[in-house]
Order: sequence, then C-alpha cells, then structure tokens
Amino acid sequence: MKKAALESEKTIPQNLNQVKYSSALQNNNQVLIGTQTMKISFWSKINPFYECEKAGLSLWECPNFIFIVTGIVTISCLVGTYIITSKYVSLEVAILSLVGVTVIMLILEFLVYKGVDKIARARIELLNTLKKLRKEQKLREDFMAMIVHDLRSPIVGIRNAAEVLQDEEIRSNKKQTNDLLISVDTTIQNMLDLIRDILDVVKIEEGCLKVEKEKQNLTKVVKEVLESFRLEAQKKNITLKENFIENLPQIHFEEARIKQVLNNLLFNALKFNKKNGKVTVRTIIHKEKNNINKETGKEDVTWITDEKTLQNLPSSVIVEVSDTGIGITEGELTKIFSKFYQVETIHKREGAGLGLVISISLIEAHGGIMGVSSKLGKGSSFFFTLPI
Repeated sequence: MKKAALESEKTIPQNLNQVKYSSALQNNNQVLIGTQTMKISFWSKINPFYECEKAGLSLWECPNFIFIVTGIVTISCLVGTYIITSKYVSLEVAILSLVGVTVIMLILEFLVYKGVDKIARARIELLNTLKKLRKEQKLREDFMAMIVHDLRSPIVGIRNAAEVLQDEEIRSNKKQTNDLLISVDTTIQNMLDLIRDILDVVKIEEGCLKVEKEKQNLTKVVKEVLESFRLEAQKKNITLKENFIENLPQIHFEEARIKQVLNNLLFNALKFNKKNGKVTVRTIIHKEKNNINKETGKEDVTWITDEKTLQNLPSSVIVEVSDTGIGITEGELTKIFSKFYQVETIHKREGAGLGLVISISLIEAHGGIMGVSSKLGKGSSFFFTLPI
C-alpha cells in the first residue's frame, strides 16, 4: 500500500507537467492555426484569381486573368510601337501612332474583358441554378418518402383493425368494435386531408388554384373553427382565447378555404405550444395607407410580400393566431412558408409540411398577405389579411 502510494505521489507531478505541456502545446497550435487562417484570409484578399477559383472557373475563363494578360499585351504593343516608330518616323508621328494603338488596344481589351466577364457570370449563374435544382430535387425525394410513409402507416393501421374485427369475440364487444371503427374513421380522414393537401400543392404549382368568394360574416367562421379545437386544447391544458372586433363588416371570401387556413394555424399553435399555454385569436382592422405593424401592436412582424404591396395594401381585416409556445428563430421566419420545410423542434414530425405553403397561397388568392412574428422560447403570432 505504501509503495503504491509513493508511486502515485511520484506520478502526480509528472502528470501535472504533462497536462501543462499539452495545454501549452494546444495553445501554441491554436496560435499557429489562427496565424495560418489570417494568412489565408490576407492572401484571398490580394489574390486576383480567388473569386474565379471559388466559382470553379479556369484561368482562361477568369475575367481577372484575361484583364492582366490583355494589360501585358497592351504594354508590350505600346513599347514595340514606340521603339519602331521612333526609329523610322518623326517624334510627332510616333506619338500619334502610340495614341492610336493605345486607343485600339484599350477598346479591344474592354470588349474582351466584358465578353469573358459575361461568360463567367453566366457560368456562375448556371452553377447556382444547378445547385438550387439539386436541392429542390432532394426536397422532392424527401417529400415523396414522407408521403409514402404518411400513407403507408395509416393503411397498415386500417388493415390491422380489419384483421382484429374478424375475431367474433371482439365483434361481440360493442365498445371495442366502436373504438376500432372510430380509429379507422379518423385515420381515413387524415389520409383524405393529406391527399387534399397534395392536390392543392399541384394546383399551386400549375397556377390554377382558385377560390369562390361570397360576402359573409368572418367572425362567425373564425368562432366555429376555434370551437372545433376546444376539446383538443383541454386535453393539452391549453387555454383558447378570443378577441374579436364588434360589428366587423361582412367581406368576400370562400368559407371552406379560410377554415382550411385557420385549421392549419390553430393546429400548429396547439402542436408547438407549452404545457398550460395559451392560444389567442383576434381580429384587427387595417386602414389603407396606415402602418400595419402599428395596427397589430407588433413592430417585428415579417410580412411575406414585397414593400410596394405592403404599402399599397387596401383596407382589410387582419386575423391573428398567437401562441405561447417554443417560438421560431429569426433565420427560419421566411423559410417556414417554403414547400416541405419544417422547423427543427423537439416535437415529432407530423404531416408533410404543406400547411403554411397552402395557407399563404389561399390568402394570396383572396387578395391578402400573410405575416409572422416570433420570439424563441416565448411564442409566435401568425397574421393574414382579407380585403374589405
């Protein structure tokens, strides 16, 4: 025991020295790496071919290289012209010849540079387009895999329920039979919703998504949708609140489509909410030429439209669906309206990520716009407008 203790005492200082040495070495390496990074960064700034290498262009496709070569050729021509003319003609003629050659070479150099620059830019644009197409292809493949999974799973569930119902003993139990039939009915409804979403996306891509608008009471429609989520909210201990403007004017919209938008927003508000959270639905009046963000009471709303459309937005009813959930990062605020995009969360993925894409297309078909405001960890607010 004593011997072991002595040996351990001897090894402690050595180990400490090793730790100190390795720390110093690590710090040294960090300094060296940092210096190397600085050198690379500095070289990138002064290297005229860096951008060409980055874009994957060869030297003879690189505008910077062509510019240097034509510059060398121009200087050589000027020097040659001066030497030749100064020997055989007067100084005045030599100077005029030099000026003429300079002008011609500069014009040629400019034309060559512009031509090569145009080719280089076209190639870079083509490469970027190819990257984008590959990314979209990957998204489509992932989406198809999701669709296959989302359709296969419920079909398997229906098949299993059918097999169970073949048992006479289970069929004699009315409660079990009824529960299974309800489960099958819910599963079939989910499949129909998914198929409807897919068909809507196809219509959006083909530009033939149409809405049949009628003048009606928006408040009544919003209340009906809100009530349909009441039971689900109670199960999750989430409070549903409403804040509607009294005597809201009747407006033109398609009831089924606006219900579809509200269903998508309320489904997400419950899905991504916290325990004992809150979901609020309210209506606001926007008057033409007024600041829409001041009217909503939130200055950080990101509207998914261009500045001109936002400034010229006609008088509208704004519907807001807000929650006290997990929130969305600033970088994801506009991405969530892209096809098949889903926010990375701790929640299990449900659906194919088409809800917001379809919603924004439906609102735009009504002549409105959508917006979103969110703070990570505090919740999100989704807005849509319908013209009065």
